[in-house]
Amino acid sequence: MILLPGDDYTSAETFVSGGSAEALNMVLNPDGTTTNLIMDVHKYLDYDNSGTNTACVTNNIEDAWYPLTTWLRANGRQALNTETGGGNVDSCVGYISQQIGYQAANSD
Repeated sequence: MILLPGDDYTSAETFVSGGSAEALNMVLNPDGTTTNLIMDVHKYLDYDNSGTNTACVTNNIEDAWYPLTTWLRANGRQALNTETGGGNVDSCVGYISQQIGYQAANSD
């Protein structure tokens, strides 16, 4: 597997809108396939996507994961969320559970 990180801290939220997805979609294996070429994305649950704040404010599904999932399916590509997280508080437990549930349901 080769991970293909984008720009803007490889944020899942801006991966498509910021141009990383389209640019990295041009990366192919020597035989022209995309086998084992995986988009590398990050997305934290706090207000500034840094992972340094205690409170979580979103599950990121509407703003990040749904648009990314739609693009990946349309282009026959896959991604791996290599960084995520939040504080040890109820809001983070709830939001991260929702995020993981969405990703598990869309793991194709």
